[in-house]
Amino acid sequence: MKTNLMKWMLLMSVILMGIVSCSDETEKPSLAAPEIVQHEQTDDNPIKLSFSWTEVKNATAYVYELSTEVDGVKTTVVKGETQKTSAEIIGSKDILLSFDTKYTFSLSAKSPQLESKTVSAVVTTSTSPFKMEVTELNYRGATFNVTPSDPNIPYQTAQTDWDKYAKHESDSAFIANYDFAFYKAVPPPFVPWYAKMESACQKGNHSWKTRILSPGKTYIFYSYGCKFQSKENPKNPVVLITPFVKVKFTTPEWKATSQMTFNVTSVSQTLKDGKVVSVIKVIPSSNTEKYFVTFVEDEYVEKNYGGSDFNLLMGRMGDAEKMGIVRNYNWGASKLLHSGEQTISNTETGISGDQNITAGKKYHAIVIGMSDDGLQTTEIKRLDLTAPSK
Repeated sequence: MKTNLMKWMLLMSVILMGIVSCSDETEKPSLAAPEIVQHEQTDDNPIKLSFSWTEVKNATAYVYELSTEVDGVKTTVVKGETQKTSAEIIGSKDILLSFDTKYTFSLSAKSPQLESKTVSAVVTTSTSPFKMEVTELNYRGATFNVTPSDPNIPYQTAQTDWDKYAKHESDSAFIANYDFAFYKAVPPPFVPWYAKMESACQKGNHSWKTRILSPGKTYIFYSYGCKFQSKENPKNPVVLITPFVKVKFTTPEWKATSQMTFNVTSVSQTLKDGKVVSVIKVIPSSNTEKYFVTFVEDEYVEKNYGGSDFNLLMGRMGDAEKMGIVRNYNWGASKLLHSGEQTISNTETGISGDQNITAGKKYHAIVIGMSDDGLQTTEIKRLDLTAPSK
């Protein structure tokens, strides 16, 4: 009798354990997943993506994310939550949407206690009226390339600080208050602004190089097609005939690309016609690499560049390029670069008059490695001096 009772109890234990195990494996309750029924681009100026989906019973909200992938790396463009069964995502200064780009729209339903599985759909934006590329990007410059789909349309293209663009509420406001305003202000005043703008338009493929950028700063590169109709409509002489196409990019921070160092010593300081002639000796650790030398009063750097020798160098290099002392950014062909051991005077290095040294003033000589295309390759070597007063 006892044996049968023990067998019965053992059997019930096994059955109960099985029931508990099955209960643990039961899936937790969840909401049904929504079905995305619309995923398309519905406008191109600015780009607008429209999405809609089926309603989910007991759902109180829908969570969505728009993302894209570049070189295998996912980038989230925007996230949001709505109680509606549709959403529109419109390109703006805060939401950067691009042409010729595949986007993934991910969606899930939720309630206070439950959440559905995530579903997704893909939408690819339309072809851009301009193929735009930023190449040869470095800490102080880049090359900009524009290829229009229609080689016969006139178009404006430029680059500027992203902040100058972002302070405007829309692309059209930026064009009116930045581009149009520029041509209205530029001389000569007797030439209509739209005529000046038309003469500055491009047709066909266009490329240009600039060295007016700054390290670690964000910029906008943009293009748009124009139609000029001053005779037909004097009150509205310029209209856009393509979407406003923009590329957002950030310059890299500067970093040394050479290990070259310098031994810099003062050779002499003399007064001539009230100005100081300062001669220094530069001995580089490499005789094959090139370097650039400049002299400056301490007070001038503080007043104009916030005490930053790096910013002073950016300014002086830009001056040399603007003034034609360096042509086509070819520093290697200029007389401003040196190599090997040299004895150098401030009278030989002048780009502008601000390299004059006044008697009794504190000043310093700056030496940096420089590539043939005008990029700083080494850390700054500085020699502090005080000019003679007599």
